[in-house]
This record gives sequence, structure tokens and C-alpha cells, in this order.
Amino acid sequence: MMIYLSPVTRYPLLLMRVFNNFAEAKAKIKNAVVTTGSFDGVHIGHKEIVKRLNSIAQDIGGESVVVTFNPHPRILLYPDQKDLKLINTLEEKTMLLERAGLKNLIVVNFTLEFSKIPSDSFITRHIAGDLGAKVLVASYNHQFGHKRQGDRDFLYQLANKHDFRIEEIPMQQINKETISSTKIRKALFRGDVETANSYLGYEYFMIGNIKLYKGEGYEACESVYEFQVDDSNKLLPPEGAYEIKLSFEDKAIQGKAILDNNRKIVVEIGNDTGINKERNNCMIIFLKNLNSKEP
Repeated sequence: MMIYLSPVTRYPLLLMRVFNNFAEAKAKIKNAVVTTGSFDGVHIGHKEIVKRLNSIAQDIGGESVVVTFNPHPRILLYPDQKDLKLINTLEEKTMLLERAGLKNLIVVNFTLEFSKIPSDSFITRHIAGDLGAKVLVASYNHQFGHKRQGDRDFLYQLANKHDFRIEEIPMQQINKETISSTKIRKALFRGDVETANSYLGYEYFMIGNIKLYKGEGYEACESVYEFQVDDSNKLLPPEGAYEIKLSFEDKAIQGKAILDNNRKIVVEIGNDTGINKERNNCMIIFLKNLNSKEP
């Protein structure tokens, strides 16, 4: 079952604390149950990890913690690779982690200097030191630290040294395929939003601003809008037409989005929607690819 999301619903909840660095979080989290990762997409596998964090935290009277990185490490470390686009902006990822039930999010400013911290220093200084972690939850292939030197065996050695427990999460699977952010990105790149949605566990969306579209043939039309996505790293499906819902405030309007290869998005919806020619903080929710497919 897909989860319906609205950009305005996250603000009244305020269930998750967000820290901008380890120093902000120091001594503020009780019996921290921690995991680290990019969490791009906050897909079904990620939500299982958050669920496990919360389960362990409940058992030990603690709190769940995700340590994530901004910008995405690959963007900084491999600037010549222009093909990396992200499923979520930081705002979207934060909203999704909160809705998944996470209690604490630490957003680390990922710099070249930070990337050079050795694995043992990262654990000693930040995970065991700043957070005082009681449990570190790691996926089956977890690696961390400078050049990903911290493998499974090394992690267990550090856990024994600093008196915290390692909890391993097995591969999460759907239709006998391993779920990963990479597979979701590939599905979206080819316009297969239905497959991407099945992996995500919610319908793919983007948050942005809309205004009346003044393109050729639409000058007098009150039901066609241009949707603007400010983050150049946000992944957009390929050019073509998609069945969508446009969400703002308490409304969800059925419509169609037309994307071109220059990242322009034109949205066609019904009249009298209450949009008022332009509106900020709207959400496009992708339901179906409408492009004809050759047999």
C-alpha cells in the first residue's frame, strides 16, 4: 500500500529532532541506537532499518539516530561524474525519515576534510564519543570511514573496544530482488515510476513552486502551470507525459505532467483549483508513465 504524502503534514508533527553536526547532538540523546548512511529514497529497506532502530531503542530505553551526509559523498568526491541524481532532496529525505518514525537525524556537512577521517577515528570520536552509542545498526554490506576502510570485522573490533553492540540487518528483498537506491534511480531514469514506487513503498514525488505557464498555445489557459524544481541534483524521470497528483495544503488534484529534456515540467490540471496563478511548496506525486511503449 502506498503512503500518501503532503508537504504540509510534516510541520505539525515535530516528532524528530534534526542536528546539523555531532557537536549539536552531544549529550542530548539517551542510549543512542545509531546507523549511518545516505538513505537516498528512504525506501522499503531503509524503513525496515528505522523500524529496527526503534525496536532496539525501546528495549534499552534509548532513542533512534540516523547519521546522514549533505551533500551526498559521491557529489563531492567525484565532481566529474555529472550523472548522479538523487531520489530525494534533503528536505524530502528529512520529511520521509520523520514519517518513518525516526527520533533523531544528524546531518553531517560532508567536506573533503571530513571524508579523510579514518574509520577508527570516526567511530571513536563521533559514534562512541559524541553520541555515546549503545548499539550500532549496520546493513549486511556496511562500510564506513576514509576510502570505506571500515569493514564488518573491523567494526566488531571497535565495538568491543568501545563497549557498544553491533546489530546486523539482512538484505531486504522485494520480488526476489535486492532493494537499493541504485535500482530505484535506474527505474526512474527509464521512466518506470510504477516499479520505482513499489521499491519505495510510496509514490515518487518532488516539492517545488508552480506558476501559470505562458508557453505557446497556453497564454489564456488557467489550468496549465510550470513546476519549478530548484535542486539541480534532484532526479527527474525522462521526457514524456505522466499521470500525477498535485498536492498543496489539504488538496490533491489529479492531472498530467509533461517533462522535457531541459528539466522543464508543465502540469495540466482542472480549472478552479484554488492555486491562484502561483503557489510555493507544492508536491507532484508520480503515479504512472503515460508514454506509449513499443511492444
